[in-house]
Amino acid sequence: MPEGHSWGTAECLPKFVIIKCDLTDAELAAYEGMRKIWRDVFDYEVTATRPATGQYDVRIFETAAGVSSQNAITGAKATKIEGYLTRWGCESVTAGTNEITFTFVLWNAVRSVEFWDISASQLAEMSFTLNSYSTPIGNITVTVPEATNPNTVRQKITERGGTITTEVHPAYTFTIDRNAVLTDFRADVKRKAETTFMYQQHRIKSTVMDQIVAAGGVATLTKAQLIAAIRDMAAE
Repeated sequence: MPEGHSWGTAECLPKFVIIKCDLTDAELAAYEGMRKIWRDVFDYEVTATRPATGQYDVRIFETAAGVSSQNAITGAKATKIEGYLTRWGCESVTAGTNEITFTFVLWNAVRSVEFWDISASQLAEMSFTLNSYSTPIGNITVTVPEATNPNTVRQKITERGGTITTEVHPAYTFTIDRNAVLTDFRADVKRKAETTFMYQQHRIKSTVMDQIVAAGGVATLTKAQLIAAIRDMAAE
C-alpha cells in the first residue's frame, strides 16, 4: 500500500507483519506480478491422428509443475484428470511422468456423459446412430426420451459445435467436426480440472519473517533487501 496507508487493527501481529520499502511506481508495478496465484496450466500435444476413424492420440501435461515438480500431474491430480478423460469416452488412458496419454475418439465423445453434461443413468436412456463419417465430419442421430425439452438438446448440440440437419423429436440428426469436438473437449477439461495449487506463489522467506516478528512486526528494507527476501515457491 502507498506510504501513509492506515492499517486496520487486525493487520498486525500475530497474523500480519508490515514491510516498508521505498519503491518507484515502475518498481511497484513490477512487484504486482508476484501477487499471483499458482494455478494449474494444462497443455496438450497431439502425437498421432487417424482421420479415417476420427481418432487422436494425445498427451496432457502440466506446464506449471515447478522446478521440483511440486505441482506435477501425479497422485490424486492424475486420478482426477483420468476421471474426466474417461467420462469423455477416451481410451488407453495412461499416467506417466507429469503427463497422461490417451486416445480421443469422436464416436465415443459424442456418446459421453461429459459431451451432454448429464449423468450416466440419463445417458443410458439415449441412443445413438453413426449415419456416416467423412473426414473430419461425422453425421449422427441421437434419440432422447420423449419428456426431454427439445431446447435442451438443441442447445447442447450447438454448444459442442454441432449443426442440426434434421429434427423430429425425439430424434435429432446433426453433423459435427472432430476438430471442433477436440477443441471443446480440451477447454472443458481445462475448465473443470485446473485448480489452484497455492494461493501465493511468491512469499517472504521465513528467516526474514522471523526477524520482522522479533522486531515487533514492522521492518524497513531496502529494495535490494526486499528482492533478496522474496521466495518463489515454483523455483524451489
